[in-house]
Amino acid sequence: MLATIKQKTIILTYKHFLMQKLFFFLFISLLFVSQAIAQQATIKGQIINDKTKETLPGVNIILDSVTGFSSDINGNYSFKVNPGKIKLTYKFIGFSPETRTIAVNAGQSITLNISMSEQSLIIDGIVVSAGKFEQRISDVTVSMDVIKPQMIENQNTNNVTEILNKVSGVDITAGQPSIRGGSGYSYGTGNRVLVMVDDLPILSADAGDAKWNFIPIENISQIEVLKGASSALFGSSALNGVINVRTAFPTDKPKTKILFNSGIYMNPKRKELIWWGDRKPWYLFMVDDQPWFAGLDLLHSRKIKNLDLVLGANGFTNQDFKQFSRERHGRINLNLRYRPKKVEGLSFGLNTNFMYVKNSEFFFWQNADSGAWKPNPSSMNPTQGYRVNADPYILYFNKKGSRYSLKTRYFRSVNTFADGSDKNNT
Repeated sequence: MLATIKQKTIILTYKHFLMQKLFFFLFISLLFVSQAIAQQATIKGQIINDKTKETLPGVNIILDSVTGFSSDINGNYSFKVNPGKIKLTYKFIGFSPETRTIAVNAGQSITLNISMSEQSLIIDGIVVSAGKFEQRISDVTVSMDVIKPQMIENQNTNNVTEILNKVSGVDITAGQPSIRGGSGYSYGTGNRVLVMVDDLPILSADAGDAKWNFIPIENISQIEVLKGASSALFGSSALNGVINVRTAFPTDKPKTKILFNSGIYMNPKRKELIWWGDRKPWYLFMVDDQPWFAGLDLLHSRKIKNLDLVLGANGFTNQDFKQFSRERHGRINLNLRYRPKKVEGLSFGLNTNFMYVKNSEFFFWQNADSGAWKPNPSSMNPTQGYRVNADPYILYFNKKGSRYSLKTRYFRSVNTFADGSDKNNT
């Protein structure tokens, strides 16, 4: 019995000895780590465009050609380095690389602000539709076109279909897109070209078609047209390709844009086609039913501290050259993005778009006894309704430059017909 007690005492003593050694080892390790951290220096600063003075997010910062960092969404960066002589290289697509060699001391905090110059020779479009991640268009292995907002404004476009029809290989007939003839005509039976806004589908729930006048043409960053089957990335709706419209966020400088356009359909040579009365051109403005169209785009964008705000509006009316055919709609859109100071790399926001529409369209033509095909009045079906989408999202960039995002969309379309029936799509 005594031997057993002594044996347990020896075992307990040995365990106590091991615990003491373990705590001593951990204490020494923490002491060395804290001392090493205290000896490190801090490098921080902000990176801007030397021409526009706008901040540059996502700039690659390479330390001694070994370790990499990146600037956050506000162009700021901060990291620890060991004392000594270090070399920093700043690289960003479309800008000339910048290199800095500095000597740092233990515990020192150095602020190093960098101004980068644009290098037009290497500027290239950045796209996401080809692989669901940002890449230069020159690195994309599939056929792809990018439409910039300058081209849309220069073409005086009221609807994105007008500019898409000018892209080689793209045809839009009665609102149905086809890329290189791969879709055919499939009105009311779904779509084989996926149409997206900000990487999320915008196809209606009933017929699977795109409501082109619902796309906020007044606030477009670029339109990416991916030619060829992309169902592996985007599903069966992309069997014939992808059209992705990306909206813009404000730059460092506030921006206000007002665009107005109007036009009149002139008298055709065939008098049988004139339903509004044969008047001379200088009397056109005096004829109430003379076919005409007009559009107005409004946009204001600015940064308010950590909040990005974009507010846009659009109005359009079109008395078509086809008798009984008319379109009127009004649209307003709002983009909000907030970046909290306490969580570096985090941003969240809401993109929303609302439109009221009133249309009058026919389904059948009359016979050609009068010498020309004209709309059949009995097939007219006036409609009115509204469409709305709300897209809340969360976006996070970690210190290594990895990107994490959560995007959602609520899309509702309500159409009321002349017979009192309605069709709701959610």
